[in-house]
Amino acid sequence: MNVCENLELELVMPLWHKDPLSLIEQMIDSDFKIMITRIPNDLDEIWLGRVLDKDNLAEFLTGCERGSVDPVGGRREYETLVIEGPNMVGRVDIEFEKRWHGDSVELEIIDARLLKA
Repeated sequence: MNVCENLELELVMPLWHKDPLSLIEQMIDSDFKIMITRIPNDLDEIWLGRVLDKDNLAEFLTGCERGSVDPVGGRREYETLVIEGPNMVGRVDIEFEKRWHGDSVELEIIDARLLKA
């Protein structure tokens, strides 16, 4: 906040104090395709590379609870990539390999291309 004041900028945080689970549901309902690209070892590896959707969100949240993972990744337990959305001109098609790094596994993108709608 002090940095913004020093630079005479307005700090805008539209998602601050919003219910995180509601935000995920709203993004899915708005047709954002959110791929999970990094997970901790205490979250089942089946989630790596999967896209969250209405059908698997409850299962994902249950897995997060079991693994003591913040369901929105707020403590950077997992990371995501939006591969399609209402504000995009197409879908990003990704080829990847899994890479293990200590207490996490992540996608290493080998190739990516835009598939126009």
